[in-house]
This record gives sequence, structure tokens and C-alpha cells, in this order.
Amino acid sequence: MVQIERILNSLFFMVSAIALILTMPSLALANDDEEATDFDGIVNENLDLPDLHENTVIYNGTMNPDLTLILFFDGTEVNPYVNDNGEFSMVIPSYVELEAGDTLEFLFAGSGLPRETPVTVEVQPSDPEMDVVGANIGDETIKEAIKDETSLDYRRNAAANGEDVVTLDVETVGDVDQVFAIQGGDIIDNESNRLEHISGNTFRQYFPNSSVGDVIEVYIVASGVTVMIEDEIPSDDTESGADNSGANDGNDVDKGATTTTGNGDSDDAAVVTTEESVQAAPTSDTTMSTNGFAWGLGVLLVVGGLIGGIFAIKRKST
Repeated sequence: MVQIERILNSLFFMVSAIALILTMPSLALANDDEEATDFDGIVNENLDLPDLHENTVIYNGTMNPDLTLILFFDGTEVNPYVNDNGEFSMVIPSYVELEAGDTLEFLFAGSGLPRETPVTVEVQPSDPEMDVVGANIGDETIKEAIKDETSLDYRRNAAANGEDVVTLDVETVGDVDQVFAIQGGDIIDNESNRLEHISGNTFRQYFPNSSVGDVIEVYIVASGVTVMIEDEIPSDDTESGADNSGANDGNDVDKGATTTTGNGDSDDAAVVTTEESVQAAPTSDTTMSTNGFAWGLGVLLVVGGLIGGIFAIKRKST
């Protein structure tokens, strides 16, 4: 019996050693995966978040295009459109009051990130030039495609008090968020300068007390960029457009573009893009390491139970 006990003890320690050897590479692989993955590098790739100001209405930035961007304004989740270049343009909700010293969290998710990773931007004091931030950001091909396909239609009407009112209809393309229009020199107001959505990608604004030759600035937030089109009120009802107006691509001013909300169709692939939601998923290496650990542990438990059962039977028989 002593000989049998020695054999069983040797077998137990041998199987335990084998199980431990099998699990160690899996654990090492899991640790290597965690050390090799530079999560900060993933978030910081292509990241450009300009200063945000109290009076900012339109905000542009860039990020890793493989990630999803999430923000919360007064508890409401907002997911800005991010194009294939990682460019995004968003409108600060009109119900939000930004105050200097506050911080806004930009949450990034997906691409193997273990959790939503925040990057904070501090709100700066009001600046008349910062109602639109980062208008120079954005693919010029997308901007030009939007401008080329945008038309401005003017109609002059007499109001009840005898004053002329100019009606401006803006028809544009792309994945439109919002459209704003102001008279040259004005600062964008989040509510009064926001165009009314008529249908599709058509928006409308009214300009009372306007005169022929007055400069109109139209800001279009669409397809991850902001486009500004500068035009003049014509002498007659007419349809104007980017090709017969002084169009400004936003590079010489820190202004944003207006955007419309709708599902516009465009023949230009540059502005017809589809937003993809990137979901975080475990990598195959991590899955393998977890399975390897579970398998090794299972072997150890089964063998231990088997040997324990043999010992129990032996003791009962003696």
C-alpha cells in the first residue's frame, strides 16, 4: 500500500505541474497583450480638440476615425458625426449654458478600448471670434463638394408694416446636422440664427430690414465639416449659389458652417458617407489567453478530484 500511495502522490504532483505549465503561457500572453496595447496612443491618434468658449455655437475637431465620440449635455447623450478622416463638426445644444472654468468631457469608445476614455476640454471666456471654433479643420474636397451642390434662393416679401422681408431658402447636401445664417459682421446666435428645417436638406431663414447688396453668411454643419458660404442679397428674386457668390471655405476666419438635419442624396461620394458605430470587442489573443487559463484550471481540478476520490476509496477499504 505504501508503494501505491507513493505512486499516487507522484502522479498528483506531476499532473499539477503539467497543468501549471499549461496555464502560465496563457497568463503571460494576457499580460503581454495589456502591456502591448497603448490605449492612450489609440485615443490621442489624430486628436485635435481646440479651445471651447462660452459663446461657442459650432465646434470642429479631429479624432481617431476608428473610435466613437460621445458627449453628455445636461444628461442628454450626443453622438457627433465623425467622417472617415476622423473629422467632426457639432452644434452645442441651444439649451446648454457654457461657463468659463467648466469642463466638457469628450468620451471615446471602441477599437479595443476597455472602457470609455475621457478627454476634458476647459471652457474659456467669451470671444466674439469664437462663436465658431475650428472652421479651418476639415477635408477641402468634402467642403468644396458641399458648396458646389448648395443653392441659395432669395425671395422678397412685404411685411404687414410695409418693411421688406427677405426669405432665404438653403438647399444643401451631405449628412447635415444644422444650418445657420447671419448678416455679415453679426455673431451667430444659437436660436435666432438657426434655420428652420423645411424638408429633406432644405432650410429657411427670414431677414427683415434687409437691403440689396447686404452680405449674408451661411454656415453648414455636415459630413463632419463646417462650410461657410458668403453671398449678397440680389436686387431681384433669384437663385444664387456657390459659383456666383463670394464663397468662403472657412480657412481665413475661425467661423463654422451651418448644417441642416435630413437625409440628403448626393452624387458626390465625398459627402455621401455612412456613420459606423464602433463597438469594443475582445481581441482573439485575449480570448485565447482566457480560455487557456480556464482549461488548465479545469484539468487541475478534475485530476485533483480524481486522486482525492482514489484516496477516499483506499481509506474506506482499510
